[in-house]
Amino acid sequence: MRAQLQDLVAHLRWADAIAFHALGKCPAAQVEAEVLERLYHTAWVATAFAGILAGSPPDHHPPAEVPAFAELRQNVRAAGEALQAWIDGASEEDVERKVHIPWFPDPALHIPGREALLQAVMHGQHHRGQTMTRLKQLGGEAKNVDFIIWLWKGKPEPRWGQ
Repeated sequence: MRAQLQDLVAHLRWADAIAFHALGKCPAAQVEAEVLERLYHTAWVATAFAGILAGSPPDHHPPAEVPAFAELRQNVRAAGEALQAWIDGASEEDVERKVHIPWFPDPALHIPGREALLQAVMHGQHHRGQTMTRLKQLGGEAKNVDFIIWLWKGKPEPRWGQ
């Protein structure tokens, strides 16, 4: 189970880097409110789940101000690295240990770490797809970052460049 989760997070990090490279080639996407808000939300949620898994739950609500594209790029990258660091250092006991998800107060939600990590990965994939669709609508070139493409390419490391 742990190896599969490591692969899912490694894919997330690779896919995020590809997506940001594509977004970086489209000036309209870098300033469009819908794109920036979605990237911000995705980064905040991934960071929040990384904190939950590490035992440092986040504030319930993210700050209101959406950062610029360059900062969002760094935030998404850091969130993926935090998720990767957690799963790389997690024991089987950590993966099965229940964590509290603060957004669901009544009844309280406590799920195994593996499910919390899976939610973070799936949430990112969902919004990455939306972002690639919007990029195409703005005249950019959307990239296929499916898991199977990552496997086909030999599970490459993310290449963020500058």
